[in-house]
Amino acid sequence: MEWQPIESAPRDGSAVLVYNDRGVHRCWWDEEWGTDGFWMIDVMKDDFPLRGTLPTHWLPLPAPPKAAPEQEQA
Repeated sequence: MEWQPIESAPRDGSAVLVYNDRGVHRCWWDEEWGTDGFWMIDVMKDDFPLRGTLPTHWLPLPAPPKAAPEQEQA
């Protein structure tokens, strides 16, 4: 999937990947934070607004792995 304009990102609280001037981040939109809502990021189990410029693009999170790869035995 290609990066999408941030204006098309879901604003229902679901986590997505966003891109801003500081890189790629796992974020979600929070209507409760700030006047008009804000992109939030989980840092050390605390929620903070995303720092830097506002995101310009987004991607959905990939599906998690189906199973952990088996480790080779030495």
